[in-house]
Amino acid sequence: NNQMQSSNAVQPADWQITANVKQIIMTNSSLSSSARMISVTTNNGIVLLTGVVQNRKEGEKVLRMIQDVAGVRGIDNHLTLANP
Repeated sequence: NNQMQSSNAVQPADWQITANVKQIIMTNSSLSSSARMISVTTNNGIVLLTGVVQNRKEGEKVLRMIQDVAGVRGIDNHLTLANP
């Protein structure tokens, strides 16, 4: 008997999370071209974002877009603002 009961949801592999996050970002036409080129890396469900967004508002939009992606346990935000 397993003492730790978990939900039936299986944690997606890191590569799956990365692919899903990239697809969401790259296909969102409301983001700037630089934001759609953000680098995404996932390690144990923690998503590392690096790249350039136009401003703080766009950066926050990206974070909101990906926070509910299946398997995302946290976001390590290393985005740079083009226009702080």
